[in-house]
Amino acid sequence: MNQIAVIDLETDPFEYNRMIHPFVAGFYDGSHFKAFWSDDCITQIITFLESYPKPLIIYAHNGGRFDYFYFLKHIRRDLRIVNGRIIQAWLDKHELRDSYAIMPFALETYKKTPIDYNKFKQPVRERYRTEIISYLKDDCLDLHTLCTEFSKEFGNALTIGGASMRQLKKFHTFDCGNDVYDARFRKDFYFGGRNQVFKSGIIPGPIKVYDVNSMYPYVMRDYLHPVSIGITLRQTITKNTAFVSVKGRNNGAFPVRSKDNSLDFTQTSGVFHTTIHEFNAAIETRTFIPDKIILTFNFERRESFDSFVSHFYDARTKAKKDGDKIRTIFYKFVMNSAYGKFAQNPENYADWYITPIGEFPESYHLCEKSCTEPCRKRWTPSFMCDDYIIWERPLKELNYFNIATGASITGAARAVLLRGLSHATQPYYVDTDSIICRELRGLPLSETDLGAWKLEATGTSAAICGKKLYAIFDTNGECIKKAHKGARLEGKDILKIARGATVESCNPVPRFKLDGSYSFTKRAIKSTGPKY
Repeated sequence: MNQIAVIDLETDPFEYNRMIHPFVAGFYDGSHFKAFWSDDCITQIITFLESYPKPLIIYAHNGGRFDYFYFLKHIRRDLRIVNGRIIQAWLDKHELRDSYAIMPFALETYKKTPIDYNKFKQPVRERYRTEIISYLKDDCLDLHTLCTEFSKEFGNALTIGGASMRQLKKFHTFDCGNDVYDARFRKDFYFGGRNQVFKSGIIPGPIKVYDVNSMYPYVMRDYLHPVSIGITLRQTITKNTAFVSVKGRNNGAFPVRSKDNSLDFTQTSGVFHTTIHEFNAAIETRTFIPDKIILTFNFERRESFDSFVSHFYDARTKAKKDGDKIRTIFYKFVMNSAYGKFAQNPENYADWYITPIGEFPESYHLCEKSCTEPCRKRWTPSFMCDDYIIWERPLKELNYFNIATGASITGAARAVLLRGLSHATQPYYVDTDSIICRELRGLPLSETDLGAWKLEATGTSAAICGKKLYAIFDTNGECIKKAHKGARLEGKDILKIARGATVESCNPVPRFKLDGSYSFTKRAIKSTGPKY
């Protein structure tokens, strides 16, 4: 593996509808730090890297959605792009990577030097040059420490999901499916986490927020999941049943998929497709009355992932005790990232290549009439500007993991939440591993035990406006917990929305696009939940 280095850019402060420009670039290779202070800092650092004597693996944190977009006209060869994020690219002989793909957390989770970003403004920043460069250096050194420690611990992984799955395979085995197997279980049985608003508006207290300690590692450890691809179909439930198609009356136990692909738990009757974990929880909580079992899916092997989870849970506990903040963070994300890889759909991925205008990928293929569809050799230009073309083609091979395993794990998490709801007095809101309610009765609480419920926050009122949009307030009216996915909001803004107002949210961070353009996001946000 090549030597690790890091880069970081500092730009004008973010301001809605105003493009920002880098004015200093930092580089650190583990021994030497260098800053390029100039409006032309991108050209300067690229010239420096071209003359660097040996190839490097260069990380930038969130580089795949920010820093590397300033480099695009200089990048050539293969790209790895996932959900619009450049996670791997090539600059001359150097490999560029996005460290956010292996460490999906803000750097301040580990360490962050404070600074007033007003000092970055163009009229005054020269006055604070020494302080800004010192801040930049700290960021580079901290990022380099994280990247090198991650590499030592988990090897040459491009993503946290890949690193996590590699670790899981050291403890457990499972069979991989194919496209037919994937399609069979993805459509009917693979759902995400439960996110549901029961009541919205201004809700008087007491308000309590409970969540499950490490929900997904817990259900991976304590529940059995299908790990084979050999299936027996029956019309009865057996000890090997993993999935059930059943007709009956539903009282919030099972979801159906809405037209917008969200989960709807309000359908009261019909045929439902569910995991055995949810089926058992629904019968136990009397939230579903079955009329007829239509079909059960029974697997040769159902196993837990107890060795993998226990290893990293114990390692994280020790790291906490030893004051090892880096590994405390790493082990948490490794434990929580494996389950998603099981359900990864290779149809959502592609090969990518970038060339200057007028050039073609090295393996450019001109299709003939006999070429099969979709052609897995043909490059298609997907993004283009004056300087480059980004080409796309379907993956040559589609490598599946096991969608049934992923569906079972997420179903087990919904089953835990369903049992929790049965103990909740006046539930107002649920989301994946948490419940907002008046009280959770009859369940043991623990701050640390894996899979136990814990009391996370207590408030005197709540403003609940919709999915991923709420705020909890204390006796002084201070916001003590909030959620506002996709928007930048304060507690007072969420309070206004809960009272019926529409609040405009403007994101000052530009959204870079692969064709070299950018945009800004403005949203008018109003309450969408059922009124209290």
